[in-house]
Amino acid sequence: MKVRIGKIELEVTPVVAAMRAAVTSDPSMAEAMRREVWEWDAVERKSRALVPVVQNRVVTLPNGLSFFVARAGQEGPPVKNEAASARMAQRMLKATGAKDLRDLMGALNRVIDLPRLRLPLDVFRPLNATASYRLVMVSDYAVVQLRAADRNLVANLILPAHVGVHAEITSIPDEAAHDAAGIDLATLRPGFIVPAHTPATQGIRRTALAQRLQELQDVLAAQGGPSTATESQRRLAGQLSAEWKTLSSKPAAAPAVG
Repeated sequence: MKVRIGKIELEVTPVVAAMRAAVTSDPSMAEAMRREVWEWDAVERKSRALVPVVQNRVVTLPNGLSFFVARAGQEGPPVKNEAASARMAQRMLKATGAKDLRDLMGALNRVIDLPRLRLPLDVFRPLNATASYRLVMVSDYAVVQLRAADRNLVANLILPAHVGVHAEITSIPDEAAHDAAGIDLATLRPGFIVPAHTPATQGIRRTALAQRLQELQDVLAAQGGPSTATESQRRLAGQLSAEWKTLSSKPAAAPAVG
């Protein structure tokens, strides 16, 4: 598939696992991968959002754009060539007519959707009586490349695909009451597949997902078949399969913000 941004048309292509790992482990991605989003103070009996929220406690899940040009002749995992990556970004701005990276990302967000998630505060309400805590959102991302081969331009588009939320205890004012409540934090870890709200987002996400599913199948075949899958591989297979099912249906409506 292709998307048009400003003056140019870009082809959407999958990325291999090594490049996806390099892009998502870049320091610029750290804040997006793990975000503290909400906190509760058990002494003050007050909560506070740590990120911008709209009504109904809905938060935005930002998309991202990365310029990652690997060093030539490098063996092993891709290593970013900072100077070449910066030049690629500037060339992409010039080709699309965008004023800056914010302007370019805004143009992309008009083609794809900007996903949102309603914070699952009710899940963690049992903690409110005995513990102060922060809610942490951990995101898994779909990564594709946007290519204009005739211009030798490439960028990595990064879309949230799966979000998990967990609580991190900051203080326990009454240890005895907290122990008596017997709340197991391991059971309070809701996870969500990020729905696609537009056909463009759906197509891009499916391109990334098909690559990850194929790579997982290849790994399992090489190690002796599905019966040899590790626990983490089985969890990943379940997550990717559920995501594929979600993305195979009609694009979903965005959560209400009013």
